[in-house]
Amino acid sequence: MKRFTILTAMLVLAFLVSAGFAQEAMQTDKAPDTAYLVMEDNTLNAAVMSGEISLKGGQDFKANKAVVVVVGPAVKALVHGSKMEPELKKAMDSGVRIVACESAMKKMNVDPENLMEGVDKTPNGFFEIFKLEQKGYLTLQL
Repeated sequence: MKRFTILTAMLVLAFLVSAGFAQEAMQTDKAPDTAYLVMEDNTLNAAVMSGEISLKGGQDFKANKAVVVVVGPAVKALVHGSKMEPELKKAMDSGVRIVACESAMKKMNVDPENLMEGVDKTPNGFFEIFKLEQKGYLTLQL
């Protein structure tokens, strides 16, 4: 009986704590900042579209900021003339920040001078995601 009482008390406490957090989040009504880590070019389009949609408040989710950090082979899609260029430009025009990993660019032989205008660079994409997480960004790896 004592075990049941302790378990019940713990469940009630967990509920009250989570309800308090939910109420606090509703009261602040601040949209989160989001970041997507992309390694493969076949998921880059999904990340870019998700960032764009979230900035507009689509799919019942509104983001304040959207950042797509590109590492690995996907950095090849960030150069002038790539098939992704129109989508990337459209996303950047709508407020999505695109960040290229310089380490990946070196490994994939991507010349920084060939990057599309507006693409930011970071020395290491993984550390960029860690820094964004420290700032409170919601992150997703695709």
